[in-house]
Amino acid sequence: MIFLLLACTIPDAPLVQGPDDDTGASSSDCRAAATDPVHTAVVSLPFASPDTGWVAYRVQDDSLTETGRFSLGARAAFGRVAWTPDGAIGAVPLEDGTIGLISALDGAVEVIEPTISGDFYASNLHFSPDGSTLWIVDGNWANNGGGLYKLPIDCETGAPGVATFVRSSKLAAALLLGERTVLVAQEVDDQSGYGAWELDGPEGEVLRGVALFDYADSSISDAVMGPGGHVWVADNSLWSGQDNHVVVLEADLSKRHQVPIVDPVAIVPAPTGSDALVLSAYGADALVLLKESGEVETVQSSPLPWSAAGLTEGPDAGLALVSENEALLLLRVTSTVDELYRIPLSGDQVPGVVGLSP
Repeated sequence: MIFLLLACTIPDAPLVQGPDDDTGASSSDCRAAATDPVHTAVVSLPFASPDTGWVAYRVQDDSLTETGRFSLGARAAFGRVAWTPDGAIGAVPLEDGTIGLISALDGAVEVIEPTISGDFYASNLHFSPDGSTLWIVDGNWANNGGGLYKLPIDCETGAPGVATFVRSSKLAAALLLGERTVLVAQEVDDQSGYGAWELDGPEGEVLRGVALFDYADSSISDAVMGPGGHVWVADNSLWSGQDNHVVVLEADLSKRHQVPIVDPVAIVPAPTGSDALVLSAYGADALVLLKESGEVETVQSSPLPWSAAGLTEGPDAGLALVSENEALLLLRVTSTVDELYRIPLSGDQVPGVVGLSP
């Protein structure tokens, strides 16, 4: 398939220096190191005009300052914004299965490519640890294109290359990269019977299957890997006949807990890697803290919480952004949850997907 790419550059985007520079960093590091001390928050407005469907904020001194509006090729009511490790490039799965690619610097955003399409239908995105590859998860059945794709990202300009197919999967929800490589899916490479799969890297062999929920027909709403390799996976199925749960896996992928939580839609691990903030939506309307012990503590009421993003490393570890039906919240998540800043929103400004750059 041939892609039409827009020529673009990232304005003054900080790049990791090559081997001839004073830092001694390898050119293979690409975008592995964060250099911008200011974080960028991006928020989709799925009910607003497409021309102003996204808003960018500078995140500094525990507050949010709007820096401008921008548009991508389609809306984004679901999913998670992926970032290169240096926070300079963000990627968004859009509702029509395409991908929007943006650059971020000092809280401001420019669009690199509003619509990246291919043989995939993007539902979840993850950057490689060096920032040179965008991994695309297509959540369809295998016979309908479901699987894992990789998209090269130019280290100098941030321009995307051509996406290629890597492996098949069925109902994949997330690719988790960290202490281990884990693909959360019902089936990988025609292997079934488990809910998650440890891989020898995204393109490597399947090492083992890992059981998640002790009942059938789960519907994965979110899956994240936190510091130390702990994994949280949320089920918010309406049809399993079971209560909703969040499963917590240890770093070796053994099960620590299966905890009942009503409609868990998003998870933000705490920097300690032991606790996590869970957004509990329909029927609960609450932010809850799932502790290492398995205890669930309601933090505060939250009308229809929807999307969340958080930082688990660096000087601002614990910073989290949450969208709910009536507001955008900036939080600090540790062994407790503290609200730092709130922006009331309503009407066509109701927020959807949020992203927070490293």
